[in-house]
Amino acid sequence: MTFDLDHWKERLRERLDGWWRRAERAGATSVYAGLTAAALWPLVEAAQKGEMIQVILALGAVSGGVGANLIAEQIQRWKDRTDRIGEEDVAAWVEERVGREGNLRNALDDILERLEVVAAVGAGLGADERRAFEDALRTDLERLGNLARFQATVCGSGAIAQGDRSVAAGAGGVAAGRDIRESVVTTGDVFEVISRLRPGTRSKDQIDKQLREERESWGTR
Repeated sequence: MTFDLDHWKERLRERLDGWWRRAERAGATSVYAGLTAAALWPLVEAAQKGEMIQVILALGAVSGGVGANLIAEQIQRWKDRTDRIGEEDVAAWVEERVGREGNLRNALDDILERLEVVAAVGAGLGADERRAFEDALRTDLERLGNLARFQATVCGSGAIAQGDRSVAAGAGGVAAGRDIRESVVTTGDVFEVISRLRPGTRSKDQIDKQLREERESWGTR
């Protein structure tokens, strides 16, 4: 199978299954470096199999500019090495350089965001595990200075939102995007389904009343 963006996503989903539990057992010191290493590893594997051109094309579909070039150049170096490298080597490279190279960090952020890496990890966790994962990642993002980009993704209280126009709410809260179309909203406590409300057809008081009634009805189920 020729490596492409879909293959990258498929291999990444496999690697992210149970990722946080493995990271905790291993005593990972940087969640950000570990996540980006997991995301980059399918590219490294494909390059080692002689598919470097396909790797560059897949990477270019997700990120571009100086940062993407830095990643491609490093993957080429790993490909050319005669000794064995592992995912931990990729994580070490990220941790060493990401704090001082903004272009690289932007490209890695693109990968995490557009491949929905954080959401994929969080989706497989229970509430306590998800909170621990979010807290650890938030600490890394604050240290690196890119928390603002992921603010909607790592917002605490069991809520994770990622992707275009995504929103999130904390425990017991209700989150809704600009267009509500039979939206399923993760609040951290329950899943709430809010019927579509056409703009301009209802007053704010009417909408608030409906939302209160729907929330109260969940409490009786």
